[in-house]
Amino acid sequence: MGASLFHVVYHGFMGHRSILPKKGDLRESWEVITSFFGKGEEPPFAKYLPEQRLAYAGIAVIIAGLIVSGLVKTWKNLFAPDMDLWLVLWATWAHNLFFILFVLAFLPTWPPSSSSPTGP
Repeated sequence: MGASLFHVVYHGFMGHRSILPKKGDLRESWEVITSFFGKGEEPPFAKYLPEQRLAYAGIAVIIAGLIVSGLVKTWKNLFAPDMDLWLVLWATWAHNLFFILFVLAFLPTWPPSSSSPTGP
């Protein structure tokens, strides 16, 4: 949670906003994907591809969901052992779902390639 807060504050103050999704990223992403199959021209790119900006936002939502659902579960264990069962159940299911999405988000990058610093 601290790393997420630091990330948002640091990059917010430094003005690093080129990774944030922009209007039209879904359309541009579709154009990029279709260009890979030979349908149309590949649009010009800025520093980040539209898919990268959308993935960044998706990971931010997943991490926020993990934090919120984890805080609910922690609050129940520390301060409110009689918390409503349905709230705890929903927090648990949400936490499990966000964890699965988090793992799936990084699965395509596993195993590290031989050119990466941590690769074989």
